[in-house]
This record gives sequence, structure tokens and C-alpha cells, in this order.
Amino acid sequence: MITINTGPHYRLTANAYEQLLTHCRSVFPMEACGLLITSSCDTPSVIDIIHPIANVHPQPHSAFAFDPSDWISAMYQIEQRQQLLIGYYHSHPRSLPIPSSADSTGMLTQIGAITLIVSLCTDEPDFRAYSRCADGWSEVELLLEPSLHKEKAD
Repeated sequence: MITINTGPHYRLTANAYEQLLTHCRSVFPMEACGLLITSSCDTPSVIDIIHPIANVHPQPHSAFAFDPSDWISAMYQIEQRQQLLIGYYHSHPRSLPIPSSADSTGMLTQIGAITLIVSLCTDEPDFRAYSRCADGWSEVELLLEPSLHKEKAD
């Protein structure tokens, strides 16, 4: 079940957005995965760092699993740099950015962490952010920096 969260929203910087898309496209048609980080604890809702983690799942075209050594290294770096882990991301190369049953069973659960899913199954990438809740997933508002919005012609 997916509900809409009316709580706090998150912001993805233009640079982080480009890094995210670059990583997802570079491993296509396999699923990409990694961490969503803020460089400053003073801005805990701003995602400005994307940290890719190798996908070591035996079926990487349809699922993901963090490489344990990459995970440990990334968490150490976050602590050393006094950054803050906001959440996790992964891609859906062939489906919409909606949590799958595999996402529900295999996703790390951390109170307050968000999960960003990037879909590459359409011409333009699509993405949505979620948080885990007692009865499934709750969609979380994720805003892009204004420079990323394209003007629509009338």
C-alpha cells in the first residue's frame, strides 16, 4: 500500500540529480543502487551527494543488493566527513518508480530514511521518493532545484 506523506519534503540539488542519472544510466539494464547524502547536518533535507554502491545481487537486472565492503566504506566516509545519510536509491530499468515486492523485502529499514526509485522505462527518467511505514510505503515529496525544470511551450 502507498500513502501520501504530508510531512517534510526533501530537495535534490542539480548536481546530485545529474550524478544520480549518470550512475543509473551507466549500469543500465541492471539496477543501480546507492546512498543519498547531505554534506551538512545543518540542511538535513537537502540531498547534495550521491554515493553509488556496487549491486552484487545475483539477479542485478531485476533486483539489487549493496556490496558489503562498499557499504562499510561509504558509512565510514560519511562519518569522517560529518555528513548525514538521508536515504537510499535504486533504479527500475523496466518498470515505474513504485516499490516492488522485492523492494519491500530487501530494503534496509532505518527510521527517517527515504528510498528514491528512479525509473528508466520511459523516454524521460521518472523518480519518486518513499519512506517505510507500518502498512507499506508512504510517498515523500522530493523537489528538484528550479534550474532543472523545463519551461513548457503553450
